[in-house]
Amino acid sequence: MPTTQKQMDGEPSIEPQVADVSTPSSLVTLRKPTSHAHHDWWALALGIIAVPLSGFAFLPGVIPSSPSAACGLIAVGLAMLVWTQARAGSLPRIRSAAGGLAALIALMAGPLIFAPWGNAYRDRQSVRATQLHLELIGHGLQRHLEDLGAYPIGGTRITDAQGRRRGGHGWMTHLLPYIDNSAVYNRIHLDLPYDDPANRPALGTPIETYFSADGDRRLIANVFAASHYAGVGGTVVTTRGEELGAGIFDLGRAYREGDLVDGLANTWIVGEIPGGYPPWGDPENWRSVKKGINRDPEGFGNVAGTGAMCLFADGSVRFLSNKTDVDLLRRLSTRDGHDLSD
Repeated sequence: MPTTQKQMDGEPSIEPQVADVSTPSSLVTLRKPTSHAHHDWWALALGIIAVPLSGFAFLPGVIPSSPSAACGLIAVGLAMLVWTQARAGSLPRIRSAAGGLAALIALMAGPLIFAPWGNAYRDRQSVRATQLHLELIGHGLQRHLEDLGAYPIGGTRITDAQGRRRGGHGWMTHLLPYIDNSAVYNRIHLDLPYDDPANRPALGTPIETYFSADGDRRLIANVFAASHYAGVGGTVVTTRGEELGAGIFDLGRAYREGDLVDGLANTWIVGEIPGGYPPWGDPENWRSVKKGINRDPEGFGNVAGTGAMCLFADGSVRFLSNKTDVDLLRRLSTRDGHDLSD
């Protein structure tokens, strides 16, 4: 550095001072992105989406509930992650909490609100469908009565070419023209047994009116279409040991309205059965009350095991629960009234 005059004269030199304007490292250090970046928004979005999706739990099965459950669980997981990392009171923490709360509401609303609503709705529809079919059977029986003066014959026997007595045709076959199934009826050879090969195509035709809402509709032995109902017939034994006729169906006989001494509203004639379904063409598709509703595999009942829908001779359909007294059931099933004096 060149020597100045003041230095030569012995005066101390003054070095210019440069101010330290460097920024503290604490200020220039770039803030690292937090690990919960966008997780709070995802938690909020998925939680909100899960709420309307929970309404699909109204539909039957597990699959409709899956989208809501998936969104809800992911939202709860993200909310917990952000909650543990974000500062208290920060916006990410608030957003994630809101999303988690919405997700929890969705996770509870599906199984606790919408699924029960759906089940109750389907139960009502099931009961109504079964009731409607029994009402149609009742209308058909009334039309048969008005047309021919009697109810359909319960069942017949036919002697085949080998001289054997075999099952002919039952009351449900004879009812077909009166429930708008004449096309099927016209294909049946009434002079041949119901299970004859010539009759199998017609007897394998499902008849919607003969189905309940919840019964198994598969063909019996891959040949015959099923009936989920049976007529009331045969006999019942009263508390005094008397054997009385039940319902309006019997082998080889057709009953008239005048035979129902108890009155039409007090005579049970057709009922829902819980399983072991017979072909609708079975010539002996009737049964009597034995142990009660849903207490006998060969008695009356429903698939749910809660009772049975029952058709009475006046055309009304009533639900009889499992708790209905068996003696009352026997009284309702008889047609001649003698047991009412017990």
